[in-house]
Amino acid sequence: MTDNIENQNSELTDKISELESLVKNNSGQDRVSVIGDQIIPILTELVTPPDFDKSIDDEIQPDDDQKYDVLAEKVEQKLSSELDDIVNLLEGNLKDSIMHELHDQIKKDPNKKSDE
Repeated sequence: MTDNIENQNSELTDKISELESLVKNNSGQDRVSVIGDQIIPILTELVTPPDFDKSIDDEIQPDDDQKYDVLAEKVEQKLSSELDDIVNLLEGNLKDSIMHELHDQIKKDPNKKSDE
């Protein structure tokens, strides 16, 4: 069991050494992480949430807001139309169900109507 732990520790130490040598060999701009066929750049400076928000605000154009408004309106109209169709279908089914139930009750008790 201790041999297994020692093997894992030595493998981990080797991997750390390999990573450290890769980091030392690459300049700041050339630092990337290769995962499968993807090359992902490694950040060399800290990015804070205010910096991130600022860069997003800079990228959004006024036309984008109008596009989002138009898209939101189209989605709202589509959902409203779909909901109207569903409501109409439910109303029709409910009406048919009530009418069917009333017809069944009339067929079962024809004498009650004449007694009243």
